This record gives sequence, structure tokens and C-alpha cells, in this order.
Amino acid sequence: MEGPLALSEGYPNPSRGGVSFALRLDHATRVRWSVMDVSGRRITGGTQSFAAGTTTLVWDLAGNLGRPLEDGIYFARFEVDGQVLGRRFAVVR
Repeated sequence: MEGPLALSEGYPNPSRGGVSFALRLDHATRVRWSVMDVSGRRITGGTQSFAAGTTTLVWDLAGNLGRPLEDGIYFARFEVDGQVLGRRFAVVR
């Protein structure tokens, strides 16, 4: 991860039970995040405040209703101060 704002690849990838991302911020800020399927449908998301530094974000691969995701390719999107970072990851059960 390079630069003042950085996002790692999802780990593990492919994932069976959860995926994590390391997000580095150079200042405290709010982060809007979402996960979408390949058709662009939003699976889950939210907005959270984070302190400066590196934070590990862990997601249990459940959608908004708490149901586990089906096998497939998904996209994680993080918006920070108008900048967008995204990563692709796979789910295999």
C-alpha cells in the first residue's frame, strides 16, 4: 500500500467465510463503503468514521439481511474525501 490513502487487496481471496481489507488514511475522516455484485447491485454498505492510520476492515460476507453471499465475484468500494478505491474479490463456499 503506497501513498497517504491506500487500500489493500481483500484477504483471503478467494474467500469462504470472511474477507478483510487494510485501509490507510492520513487523517481522521468518514469513509463510505459498499459491496456490489457483478451486476452492480448493492449488497451492503455504510458510512463509518476512522482515525488516521491503518485500519483493518473485516466483513463476514453477509448481505444487508444477514444472508450469506452466493459464490461469485464481488466488488468492494470505499469513498474517502471524494476519492474512490475499489477491489474485486471472489466468494467460494
